[in-house]
Amino acid sequence: MKICNGWKNFKREVLETNVPVVCFGAGMLGVYIENLFIKEEIWQKIDCFLDNNLAKEGTFIGYKNPKPISSVNVFRQKGITRFVMLITCVTFVTIIEQLQQIEEWKDIHCYIYPELNYEIVLKADSNTFYEYKKKEQIPKTIHYCWFGKGEKDELQ
Repeated sequence: MKICNGWKNFKREVLETNVPVVCFGAGMLGVYIENLFIKEEIWQKIDCFLDNNLAKEGTFIGYKNPKPISSVNVFRQKGITRFVMLITCVTFVTIIEQLQQIEEWKDIHCYIYPELNYEIVLKADSNTFYEYKKKEQIPKTIHYCWFGKGEKDELQ
């Protein structure tokens, strides 16, 4: 996967080519983008949403024009290798790591909606590639408070 950035780049790639969009993440962020993407004429270019939650397989996302939800494995079986990926998850780093393991998708352009949204809100224009770093969500440090009456024991 080639991580790309830039709202204008994303819109141009989607609207000026006939390459379908495949979104990864069928949660609230996927629902949230529907109105904006309908307004920007992008929603109709979305082929489907992928999700790791197998319980969502065969269901739909969206209210006005629902899109099908599929697992990665079922989508891969279709043999589609020409599309634009849009990650619609806030926790996108682990998704990127997962998708980069798929060899047949190594040349797919991938955009990250939380980054695009930030740009939309700031009305910024970015032509740079997004560099991501894996961050621990919960530090591996133990924090505790002592509410006892005597001296606290050493943490073992």
